[in-house]
Amino acid sequence: MRYLVTQEILYRVTVDARNEKEALECAEEIPYQEWDNEILTREEIVPMEESPINPNPGS
Repeated sequence: MRYLVTQEILYRVTVDARNEKEALECAEEIPYQEWDNEILTREEIVPMEESPINPNPGS
């Protein structure tokens, strides 16, 4: 079987700022690789093609 796997990841970072606008601007300057946390929020697996060897693997 061939599957399409989709994951949505939530990234979070803590910044020091005077207000929300400044906090957003500070956060936008930080690459995602440097953010503090990442949390899997949704995962979806969709079958794309059946296997010629085992067309009904769930059966």
